[in-house]
Amino acid sequence: MGATTEALRAELFDKEILDFSIDSRTAEAGELFFALSQPDYERAGFNGTFADAHNFIAGAFAQDAVAAVARRERVQGADDMRSLIDRLLIVDDVIAALQTLARKIYERWAKPVIGITGSAGKTTTKELTAHVLLQTGHRVLKSERNYNNNLGLPLSVLQMVSRGRRPDDYDLAVLEMGMSSPTHEIRRLVQITPPDVGVELMVAPVHLEHLGTIEMVAAMKAELIEGLKPGGVAVLNADDLLVMEMKSKTEGPVLTFGLEHQADVTATEIDTSRFGSIRFRLNTPMGQAAAELPMTGRHNLMNALAASAIATALKVKPELIANALKTAKPPKM
Repeated sequence: MGATTEALRAELFDKEILDFSIDSRTAEAGELFFALSQPDYERAGFNGTFADAHNFIAGAFAQDAVAAVARRERVQGADDMRSLIDRLLIVDDVIAALQTLARKIYERWAKPVIGITGSAGKTTTKELTAHVLLQTGHRVLKSERNYNNNLGLPLSVLQMVSRGRRPDDYDLAVLEMGMSSPTHEIRRLVQITPPDVGVELMVAPVHLEHLGTIEMVAAMKAELIEGLKPGGVAVLNADDLLVMEMKSKTEGPVLTFGLEHQADVTATEIDTSRFGSIRFRLNTPMGQAAAELPMTGRHNLMNALAASAIATALKVKPELIANALKTAKPPKM
């Protein structure tokens, strides 16, 4: 993290950090609190005005947080920081320190990452993917809720070393990667956890107040494919022209999914007559299987196909994918 620690209490070096927090209101005993502030947010590409969390460090300590990570320029010479200085890890940029810590944990772990982006469907696809992989014998770390930005993704990675967990507890990670501005957010995310499998669900005209055009949305989403590890697999929506144009962004293997256009992973014999579910035949390069998804809507079928394509990229047989989909549940948003 590159933190200055000279003023720390000696006993803190023997303290175990149980978890990591960016919200003093929910900070708990044993946690390391990251005090975010406006300059950090601006450097990380966030839009808007944000509270200075250095003002809440004392509150985090009152809830028995072990220590806090604080920005050097904010701490130096500040009267309100003097009584707290012996519990502060001082850095130049608190968000960068959080991301660096997550990157170091990832490097120590060094196992496959699945990165998922798209203008819609990220959380459902992430949950379906994690469910299928868990049901087929993988130990999966996944983004919690919709933690998909420059704070949420590193916090998700840090779950590996939180509350008694260890990196060796996980075989792979399924992580959402979101963006809402032209500040190369996804490029930053793939630098923290370079994906072995990169998934592009769809490009839609969202966040145009910051991005201007749908083509700019596509360009920012394409940073996921550009950031794939060498030989990494791009999983692309065959029914979305802007997504399919991303094939040019990689020299590695491409796996497609879809309903309307020719794709590697698709659904045929679709039956929506049963309330609350979709029955279909799952077709993959590894074979076919009768499948049922306990959700409704074409969008959820597409999300299930994306999850099936990811599993296929990891060499999971179609009958195992289909068996897992039967017990999937809609995500809690």
